[in-house]
Amino acid sequence: MQPTIQSPTSSTGFRTWWNLLRPHTLTAAFIPVAIGSILAHIDNSFHTLLFIAMLVASLLIQAAANMINEYYDYKRGLDHE
Repeated sequence: MQPTIQSPTSSTGFRTWWNLLRPHTLTAAFIPVAIGSILAHIDNSFHTLLFIAMLVASLLIQAAANMINEYYDYKRGLDHE
C-alpha cells in the first residue's frame, strides 16, 4: 500500500501562511501603537492617518520578524515543520 500524496490546495497554503504569521504575537505590535494613540488622543494630538500607518507598519514588521525567525529555525534544524 502506497501513501497518498495530497496536492497543495489554497486552504493548506493559507494555513501555512497563517501559521508563519503567528497572529497571537501580533498583539505585541498592536498594544504599543494603541497606547501611544490613546495618549495622543488625551493630549488632543491624535491623527487617524498616522495611527493607521503606524499600526500597519508595526504589524508588518512583527509578521516579518516571525517569518524570519521561522526560516532560520528551520534552516538550523530546530523546527522541522
